[in-house]
Amino acid sequence: MKTVLHVMLAVLVMNLAACSVGGPNKKVRVELAAMRYPETAPRGSDLDILTRGKKSGYLRLTNRTPVNYQNVDLWLNQQYVAHMKEIKIASGGRSMSVPLSQFINRHGESFPVGGFLTPDKGFPVVQAELFDPATGQRHRLLVRR
Repeated sequence: MKTVLHVMLAVLVMNLAACSVGGPNKKVRVELAAMRYPETAPRGSDLDILTRGKKSGYLRLTNRTPVNYQNVDLWLNQQYVAHMKEIKIASGGRSMSVPLSQFINRHGESFPVGGFLTPDKGFPVVQAELFDPATGQRHRLLVRR
């Protein structure tokens, strides 16, 4: 009986740890909420940046292009945005992980991630786009589930 309780407690602690990934601070959250999806921006070429939404609450980015992207906005499902200081080239196939809690919608809400006890609360990442303010173009990224 004690073993079952220990396992249940361990699962609860792991679930709480996974849910505790904090989003951006209040100032950044307000700035991101004020941004609007750049639907009128011209579409640039598709980029060979692989995105994978993970059940653990992270988005994995694998930049397979020969370019480091700096100071760009990453949009998920045309509703949630995060500012990326840099998306580095994935040397050796290494990816970078970004907490989905960093992506904010116009209401100031973080990207919904399901938990252990509430898997139905999460949204899938079905579309990812990089908007480059320097060029004014938006680029589609490859999304895998």
